[in-house]
Amino acid sequence: MEKLREGLWRLNDEADCTAYLVVGHNRAYMIDTGMGLPPLMPQIRSVTGLAVELLLTHAHPDHFAAAGEFDRVWLCEDDREILAGSEPLCRRFGVPLLRSERVRFFRDGEGFDAGGIRLEALQLPGHTPGSCAFGVPEWKELFTGDAIGSGDIVLMTLPGASSVSAYCSSLERFVRRTQIYADAEWRGGHCGQAGTPGTPSYNPPRMQIALDMIGLCKRLLDGRILGEAVEEPNAPGGRALRARWGTAGMVYTAVA
Repeated sequence: MEKLREGLWRLNDEADCTAYLVVGHNRAYMIDTGMGLPPLMPQIRSVTGLAVELLLTHAHPDHFAAAGEFDRVWLCEDDREILAGSEPLCRRFGVPLLRSERVRFFRDGEGFDAGGIRLEALQLPGHTPGSCAFGVPEWKELFTGDAIGSGDIVLMTLPGASSVSAYCSSLERFVRRTQIYADAEWRGGHCGQAGTPGTPSYNPPRMQIALDMIGLCKRLLDGRILGEAVEEPNAPGGRALRARWGTAGMVYTAVA
């Protein structure tokens, strides 16, 4: 694990899935698990002996592959159906199923207290209905999963993804709620997709991407931008549309 600051570690696995460990005074929280190779718990125990719970940003298997290593797993209530229908993706990724009976469900705005560090759940429906970011106000750190993408695109083609119009509304509300994090680089769910820090193409999640994503949505909705057809294995029929504006990009199937 890579230490980012006191109380915060990052794990990026061979599949470029990124998870984060937040350690407080009396509890630790893992944000996502990636593909779970190698096992996470020995790595966590090299950092802390505290009880550790798992917070999932959303219900896609590349973010919960190692959920079986945790006694307590949390997921937004609005991703309950996505989790129930995740078996095809689990088979494709070679990931164990995560059964709903093993999960505790939370609502938007719920807080998680690690002792001296409090995480807040900030829902951003789009990539999935229950996609959430987790913020630590004391640190000005925001962990966004796949909610706005981890680099130049957000993927909106898997079952349950929002239309462009619904996503635009979600983004506008999210931006209003996250001004405290506006000056910081955000922590995405696949950090390699942002490119190499210090290079001109480096494009990590941050407020500017969220604002540009709103601009992209509005331009798609009023026809100022037309998406280009692309092959996309996660989309029905293997085809989708891709569009970019500013720092934001999207692969999607439905506009209105």
